[in-house]
Amino acid sequence: MTMNRPEGFVRIVAEKGSGRIIGAQIVGANASDMIGACVLAVQKGLSLEDIASSVMPHPTLVESLMECAKGALGEPLHGAGSEKKA
Repeated sequence: MTMNRPEGFVRIVAEKGSGRIIGAQIVGANASDMIGACVLAVQKGLSLEDIASSVMPHPTLVESLMECAKGALGEPLHGAGSEKKA
């Protein structure tokens, strides 16, 4: 995942159709640093799109939440084609 530790993952659980986030699982080094953002997303009824379009600082652990949401939406994470087209 990061922090020089290859093991771990982030999983966001969302409702099919609406994309509303209903839970998350984080396993890895410093997972507790990210869970607060997941709790806030559930409490405020945020969607995958909300998280995917959020500005996350780089390099940080919490940016993995944005990358997970983008992956769930089928959006490219990095490289050519990762810029949204107007």
